[in-house]
This record gives sequence, structure tokens and C-alpha cells, in this order.
Amino acid sequence: MQTLTAGAIVAALSGTLPERPYFDPDDRIRWLAARSDAGDREGAARALLGDLGGAERPPPGLAEDGPRILAVLPPAEVLEGLLKSPHVYARFRDQLGDHPDDIVAGVFARCVTGGPDDEEAMLRAALAPTDHERTYRGGGYRPVRVSAVLAGLAETVAADLGRDAGETLDRWAAVLAESEYADGHRLAAAAALLAPLGLAEVDRRCDRVEDYDGPRLAAALARAGRLGEALELTTRIGPWQRQRALLGLADIADDAGLAKVHAAFRKAPKADRSRDAQMVWKHRLASLALRRGLADDAIATATGMKDCRIVDHGPAPLALEILRWLADRPAEATPERLRAIADVLAGPAVIAQELAAVVTEALLLLHRLADPALRAELAGARVPALRGRLSWNPPILVDAGVGTVERGGRRRSPCRRPRRGARCHRPPCRRAQGRRPVRPRRRPAGRAAHRGGLRAARVAPCGVRCGVPVDLRRARFAGCLLFLLFGAALGAWTARVPAVKHHLGVDDFHLSVALLGLAAGAIAGQMGAGRLVDRFGSVRVAAPTALAEGVLLLPAAYAPTLALLTVALVVFGANHGVLNVAMNANALGVQRAYGRPIISSFHAVYSIGGFAGAALGGLCAHLGLGVPGTFLIVCALTTALAAWALVWLAPEPPAEHAGAVGDARGARLDGVLVLGGLAFCALVGEGAAADWSAVYLRDNLGGTAGFAAAGYAAFAIAMTAGRVVGDRLTALLGPVRLVRLGGLLAAAGLGVALLADHRYAGVAGFACLGAGLSCVAPQVFSAATARNPARPARALSVAVSMGYAGFLAGPVLIGAATRAVTLPVALAIPAALALLVALSAGAVGRAPV
Repeated sequence: MQTLTAGAIVAALSGTLPERPYFDPDDRIRWLAARSDAGDREGAARALLGDLGGAERPPPGLAEDGPRILAVLPPAEVLEGLLKSPHVYARFRDQLGDHPDDIVAGVFARCVTGGPDDEEAMLRAALAPTDHERTYRGGGYRPVRVSAVLAGLAETVAADLGRDAGETLDRWAAVLAESEYADGHRLAAAAALLAPLGLAEVDRRCDRVEDYDGPRLAAALARAGRLGEALELTTRIGPWQRQRALLGLADIADDAGLAKVHAAFRKAPKADRSRDAQMVWKHRLASLALRRGLADDAIATATGMKDCRIVDHGPAPLALEILRWLADRPAEATPERLRAIADVLAGPAVIAQELAAVVTEALLLLHRLADPALRAELAGARVPALRGRLSWNPPILVDAGVGTVERGGRRRSPCRRPRRGARCHRPPCRRAQGRRPVRPRRRPAGRAAHRGGLRAARVAPCGVRCGVPVDLRRARFAGCLLFLLFGAALGAWTARVPAVKHHLGVDDFHLSVALLGLAAGAIAGQMGAGRLVDRFGSVRVAAPTALAEGVLLLPAAYAPTLALLTVALVVFGANHGVLNVAMNANALGVQRAYGRPIISSFHAVYSIGGFAGAALGGLCAHLGLGVPGTFLIVCALTTALAAWALVWLAPEPPAEHAGAVGDARGARLDGVLVLGGLAFCALVGEGAAADWSAVYLRDNLGGTAGFAAAGYAAFAIAMTAGRVVGDRLTALLGPVRLVRLGGLLAAAGLGVALLADHRYAGVAGFACLGAGLSCVAPQVFSAATARNPARPARALSVAVSMGYAGFLAGPVLIGAATRAVTLPVALAIPAALALLVALSAGAVGRAPV
């Protein structure tokens, strides 16, 4: 589609225009307005009526230009065309809320410029319920639709100075009284007619005022010179609308009235007791203080605020609002105030996502308003701290915002076309069209760690990704190598466990003691790894553990006794657990730098590594190679992979040195424990499938030994495939919906298979279990780091440890349950836990990422 240009408007004004020009439908109303201004008023009006009757949605500019275009036609014809439009019952835009200003019928009511009969016809059309509203009495958008029509009609009548407001209100009240829904009180929406009569007249005509009518009526009272009555009216409506009404009064009142509005807002209740509602109230109170010139009060409010999940509310947006106010009044921008605002931006209450949304403009304003001493302080101490905070979030504004201060305030647009061959998921924005490709500067291998970590994927001001830097792609590949060697080492060990048992000559019970040492070491390593990663950074922790991963398998191969084998497995398990947390932390840092989901691909590589390690172990056993020889090969391969990975790994700054201030004792663990519970439930199913799928298919469904192995094979293949496509599904569905649908697939697939009691259904059921649970752990780990931005790896270690505990506990739970019920009934436990994952999927989306 071609966008309507200035030339097209000029052509319209000259009178030479086609009946239906070829351009973006969103500009249709602008074209018709230009056509009307050029002289073809009747043709433009009839064309607009035709559009309203047949368009899929109302034109975006209808509220501004519609009444003016339709004014040339007879009122009866306009009314007939409007009442035939399907949009009488619709909202103006689908994404807006159920407020009268969002209802298309209110715009139509402003187009009715006829007499009382036309107004009553329009009101009756709004009162008529739709089929849905007849089925669910009072449902739908009927109440706000009626309010919107009354408000629009009242504004039209108020503009006609020859009309009697009292007589018009009586006529409308009679129409409302005829309604089967008892709509008499909705007359309060006619604010333009009621406000000049006073609040006493409102009380006489309406027994109550709906919350959504309160702000409009309060504003009308204030415009009529009745600010006191407007303030009294706000006390009768709900908390959210009361705050909204008071903010509207602040735009109307003079200085003396503004002080009264500010005092009334202090007494206004919060919407509820949640933290978000408290922070919204504080933000609005500080905004009113700014309007009165009380900058210090606003700064004090921002200093005491906590993070808020409501868009455009919270300490960081408030700090930016204060900076804009100071920019308009440079004399008020004292160094003390600017330092206080900088402290708010760097404080623990500002999450990385909130900071990334304001850092560019905030730092530009700080740099412009600061004196030389404060500018030096910004560039020397505060900018590195802010960069560290942004490194754990998609840092798309690091170069554009933080780097601006370091370059002395000269802002360079990151909007460029990607270099040739670079992957770009969307076309470049208009500002990028026609420019030569920019080839990113190459860096020698290994220097990323010495330049402050990863560079963010380049993003234009319009939000379009314009290519991924080379060092960022290399960092992703290096992280995949870590996951590959991690899975390969574990897979090789698993494949050679029978040979180790035969070498020592122990029974299953004594071997289980040694394997318990591996599990205990892994859990201990995972629990302690978070503190290490937060203190030293993920690469400094991952480097030695990755290099030692294969080496520590050798003592297990050469252990002459069960005791020494147990000690060797404890050490190997501890190293394995530390590496697990460190590589996941690094992968999540790379994901944040990418700015799109990629964590599932890392876990897919881990599954592939497990297959490869098990295949290598099986091949060595088939060739008659002993356990020491097998582990020597594994050691050489994993060490080579680790060395290759460490060349390109680019770390995030350690949390304790990256400006992520905050006491670890104050870290929020409640949400992390919920996420850990989700990981526990998901990995119970994985452990159960690994140990009990073959037993179920062989003993309960009568399959052969070879067929019984197909159960876990189907599970593992489906899980790997799910993780391969998991990133695309996350971008398409979102993490919450993906986890919910995955849990439902796992629960329904396994549950139906257990009820079917057939061996092929059993294989399909385990495949559904693997596919459904494949993306749960990656999304849980990603959300866990965002739960505690000050100590992300510590939160990650809790989630990883609880998930690993579920993997270990799953087979034990199934085995214990078989003492009381049959195995098919016991296998319903993973299905039930998968259903619990689906029901609790909302916890994944609550993290302020």
C-alpha cells in the first residue's frame, strides 16, 4: 500500500481526485476530509457513510473529521446511515478499554445535528441490546455505549444556544425510563448539559453516577466554575476513576484550584493493596506536585518508590518526567536535584527493563543540565554502573543512551541497514532506506571479554532489528558448545554405568549409593554456583568447570573401590552442577543481548549432546574399548570444545560489580520458589520417563525389550524437537501461553495414553510428554533470573536445583506409589504435575523482565 502524501492532499484540494484512490486504508478519512475541503462536500459525506456501513473497522480519524464531513447531509439521512453501521455496538479500537471515550457510537452521536426526533432515535439505537447482551443480561459494552451516546448528544445540544437543557434532559430521561434495563441513572453521562445546572440537579435527576461517567462529569463541573462540586463528586466514584478524575481536574484548575486538587489526591485511596497500585498512586501524586512546582517533593517520592509493573509508572518513568520538567526550567536544575535523580535511576528499585525504556533520554537530559563536575561524575562512575544494569536486559539503548554521555552528548543513530549476509528479521525502517550497508568492525577473538561484554543486537529507533553483531553470534555459538559438552559428558557416563558396575563387581544397591553421591554433589554445586556467578561472572566460573568436566570423569574410570568411586562422583557432580548454572546464566545473558528468545536452542543442543555422548559410549562398548579408554576420548573431546568455547565467550559483568545494588538478604525468593516448583514438576516427568517408560511398555503393555526402549526414545526425540522450535514458539505465543499449552499437551497426551492401555498409544503418550515439557525448563530459568535482577544467578541456581531435585525424585515417587497402586496409575503423577504446570504458567510471565 502507498501512504497518502502531501501531493495527494494537494491534488484533492485542486478538485482532481479519483473516486477510490490507491493508498493505505488508514488514510481514507484524511482523503475524504481533503475532498470535502476541496468543494466536493456532498460526495465526500456520502462516501464516508458508505465506508461506515461496509468497512471492517471504523476509520481512525472518524472522531476528529467525521462530524465536519457529515454536516452537509440532511440529519435524517445521516442518522439512517449511522444506524445501519455495524460499528454502533463496537469499541473505537480493539486494544482500548471499556470506557465511553472508546465507543464508536459516541462519535456517531456527535454527527447527529438534527432535531429532537433524530437524537431520540440515536439514543434508542444505543439502548437496543445485541443478541449477546440479551443472552447475558447487562453484558457486553451496552452501559458504556449508552453513556458515550448521551455524552456526544449532550455536547451537540450544548453547542446550540437556542435549546433548553432542562427540556432536552426530560425528554432523554423519558426514553431511558422506557428501557427494560432500568437506565434512568445513565442520564449522568450528559455532562455538557448537567454541569451548568450544578451537582444538586445531578442528584435530583440521577440516583447515582457510574464510575466511568464520573471523570467526564467532574471535568464539566470544573469548566462550569464549580470546582468544589467537582471535588465532591470525585469522592463518590471508585479509586481508579477517582484518581483519573482528579488528574483531569488538575488540567483545568488554576493555581489555587490546583492546590485543592493536590490536597484531594493525597486523601484519595489507592486502588487496592498491591504494590503496583501503591506505586501508581505515588507516581500520580508526584506528577501533581510537579505541576505545582514542588520538584523536591516529587524527587522524594521517586526516591521512596519500588519497582512497578504498570507501563509508564514507577521510579524510572517518574525520574524522566522530573528531568523533562527541569529541562523546561534550567534554573531549577541544581546539582543536588540532578544527583538525586541519577541515584533513583541507579537504585535497586529500577528493574533493567524499566531502565532501558528511559535511559537514552534521561542521560541526554542529565548531561545537558549538569555542570562540568557532574558531567565528569556521570561519565566516570554512573555510566558504567548503568551499563552493567542493562547488560542483563536487551541492552538496545546502551550505545544510543549510555554511550551518548561518553561521546560528549553527540547522538549517533543506530539505524543502518544490516551488512550483506547478516540476518534481518524485518525490513529496515524508512530512515535506513537508501543508505549503504555498514560493515561492523571486526574484533580479534577473545577480546570481547576485555571490552565490557556483549554488544547488543543493533536496533533502529523504530524498533526494527537491523542485524546481529559478529561477536554476539560467536558468543551464542560458544554457549552452544558448552551445552554440547555438558550433555556429551553426562551421556557418555550414563552409557558406561553398566561397565563401571561390572568392573567393581558390586550389586545394584551399592551402585545406587555411588550414584546418590553424583546427585548430592550436583545439587550442592548448583546451590553454591549462584553466589559464585554473581560475584565473578558466568565466564570466570564456566571456564574452569568446562575444562574440568571431562577430566573429572577419569577418576571414576580408574576408581578401584566403591568408596573412591563415590568420592569421584561427588566431585564430578559438584563440578557438573556449577557448570550447569554458569552456562545457563551466560546463555540468558546472550538471549537478553539478542533481544529475542534463543534459550530453548541452547537446551536443544544439550539434548543433542546427550545423544552424541551416549552414542559414543555405546560405540566404544561395541568395539570392546574399556571405560578408561572411553573416558579418555570423552575428556579430549570435551576439553577441546571447552577451549574453543572460551575463545568466543563474552561475559556479562558480575552482578555485585555491575551497579545492580541491593542486599542479598532482601532478594525476593517467593517468586523464585514458585518457578522452582514449576521446574520440579516438569522434571519429575522427565525422570519418570527415563526410568519407568520401558518398564511400563514391557511389563504392563506386553511389548518386547526392543519395543520398550522406543518409549524413552520417543520422549527424548520429541523433547529435542520441541526445544529446536521452542524459540520460534516463544516469540509467537509468549512464554506464559507456551508453558500453559505445553503442560496441557503433556498432561492430555500421557493421560489419554494411560487410559488407552495400548503399547503404541503408550509410545505416543511419552512423545507428547516430551514435547509438552520441552520448553518449560528454559522458560522457567529465563523468568527466574528476572525475579531478582540484583542477584540473577542466585535466583537461577534455586530454580535449577529444584528442577534437578524433581528429576531425581520422579522415579522414586513412581516406585513408592507402585507399592499401593499399579504402575499405570502411578504414572498419572507426572500427568497431574504437568497439568499443575499448565495451571501455574502465569508465574512465568510475572517476572519484570
